[in-house]
Amino acid sequence: MANCLTGLISNILRDYIEPLDSDQVSLNIWNGDAELRNVILKPTALIKAGTPLSLDNGSISKLKLH
Repeated sequence: MANCLTGLISNILRDYIEPLDSDQVSLNIWNGDAELRNVILKPTALIKAGTPLSLDNGSISKLKLH
């Protein structure tokens, strides 16, 4: 189940981040919580988000979603 959800999250965010490995994702389905770790941003992430900024490289060490 976790691998399916990791793939789903990767697919939804594919324009912004590099594909996720299952060890980068912690899910608590019952509480609706997710934590992404060491997420690598794509160089086009900010442009795709509609900002006039560019990105050489970037990462997010921890992102908590609820």
